[in-house]
Amino acid sequence: MAKKIMNDARHAYMGHFPVPIVPLSAFVLLSFLIIVLCTACGSTQNTATSSAFQATVQTTDKAFTVQVTITPNHLGNNTFAVRFVSPQQVPPQNTQVNLQTTMLDMAMGTDSVMLQANSQGTYSGQGTLTMKGTWQIQVVIHTPDHTLHEGQFRARLA
Repeated sequence: MAKKIMNDARHAYMGHFPVPIVPLSAFVLLSFLIIVLCTACGSTQNTATSSAFQATVQTTDKAFTVQVTITPNHLGNNTFAVRFVSPQQVPPQNTQVNLQTTMLDMAMGTDSVMLQANSQGTYSGQGTLTMKGTWQIQVVIHTPDHTLHEGQFRARLA
């Protein structure tokens, strides 16, 4: 019996028995597809459901109405745009605008984004929202008369 097994093994090794072999190209293709699927499933960013977030708030001293847009409003890098006007509907000149983001669901500190004025009367800058949850966004406006005007709101990042 042992001799028969040895003979069968020797014949199989010498190519006497048909041994099912998966072609190497099919194996490589299958491996590639598995890697692609695993990479796609592991992605943490879902841009298909992301959309811009908008909020309009009044500063605490009621000097300005502030509109903030967060685009694309997703985990990671975002563009923050701020447009504000006085009650006379006049955008202030020569101001500095700072945006502060604080995660409310976990103690992570506060990040600050200095916004730059652009030609359309808005201020914009890049910042990162590092996790999903509820964020407090505070807009701080420094006017030329050295007055601080602040407004804040909450944004939910799902």
